[in-house]
Amino acid sequence: MERKEIFIINYKRTPIGNFLSKLSSLSAVELASLLIEKLCKDINKDDIGRVYIGNVLSSGLGQNIARQISFKNNINSPSVTINRVCSSGMQSIIEGYKSICFGESELVLVGGTESMSQSPYIIDKLRKGNKFGNMNLKDTLLLDGLTDPFSGNHMGELTENTIEKYELTRNELDNYSKMSYKRARNSYEENKFKNEVIDIEIKSRKDSIIVNEDEEVNKIKDLDKLYNLKPVFCKNGKLTPGNSSKLSDGACLLLLASKEYIVKNNIKPIAKILDFDLSVGNPRDFSVVPIKSVRQILKNNNLTKDDIDYFEINEAFANVPVLLNKELGVDYKKINIFGGAIAMGHPLGCSGARIVTTLLTILQDKNANLGLASICNGGGGATSLLIEKIN
Repeated sequence: MERKEIFIINYKRTPIGNFLSKLSSLSAVELASLLIEKLCKDINKDDIGRVYIGNVLSSGLGQNIARQISFKNNINSPSVTINRVCSSGMQSIIEGYKSICFGESELVLVGGTESMSQSPYIIDKLRKGNKFGNMNLKDTLLLDGLTDPFSGNHMGELTENTIEKYELTRNELDNYSKMSYKRARNSYEENKFKNEVIDIEIKSRKDSIIVNEDEEVNKIKDLDKLYNLKPVFCKNGKLTPGNSSKLSDGACLLLLASKEYIVKNNIKPIAKILDFDLSVGNPRDFSVVPIKSVRQILKNNNLTKDDIDYFEINEAFANVPVLLNKELGVDYKKINIFGGAIAMGHPLGCSGARIVTTLLTILQDKNANLGLASICNGGGGATSLLIEKIN
């Protein structure tokens, strides 16, 4: 089947809030709903044929949060919630792409949302009653979001093993993390995210505050302190709170449209989706699967790394972009130039969409052509998206 031309016509995201901090009072449904008005201001919401929303920590949120979001915002369309762990937000874009390809829709709402702060605790085996012994609470944030189901290890523990296998040094990881923070700070100082990030008003009994930038970005005042932080996953490890992504809250949404729709409605598109890739590898080495995925999508499109103007690679841990540089030879000048998840935060179901929106911002800011976004996910997977800016 010949692929249709499918375009991104708008995108918005919330600022990313730190764990149990400024955005923690907002549910995943509420976070995504804050974006709809600005995202859809130039289109008729009745034209939206499908809604796909990524979300990982869905315990306690109620049925199908994608439909909750669409119904709450007067979008009467079939709506699907997607969970592919950290790839969920990007998978939603791919599902929207396919929906237009198959002729189901001309206009699709996609993205991801997550409140890691509101992920609940659960008690197992309570339905039959606890006849004897202790009962233990389980943290769904750990269980459903951050623990490998095959080994029972935390994703950080697995990544420590990968770091040893590839002989990465603590200094390499901290150097990269410092660069991520500096780039994110510079981007906000230069107002790079003005068309990407919305303002959110958080009201309390006493007053209200406006949240308009990612909370983590300026949290560490002296970035040289990154080099002195203690390992967090194992005693002699190299991963610290500074060179790992942060538990976070946030949402990101995009609108995809067919060529017929943009012509009929006189819409100027931002970018075209050229291709996508889903790759799989050893769950223990999940953090290196983006390398496989990037190689595959380049091969499928007869491209080399040098043909790509900018890369957005999710910084689950600092080893991910460092290995993209070392294994594929991608220059750091092309990787996450506005900062990444180490400095901004990593709301699990949101991040796959967030890196695409930041890549779109970069391509427009730099008047560049081709961009490639890639993200790893638990279970040994990765997803990549190739996009072209429309001049």
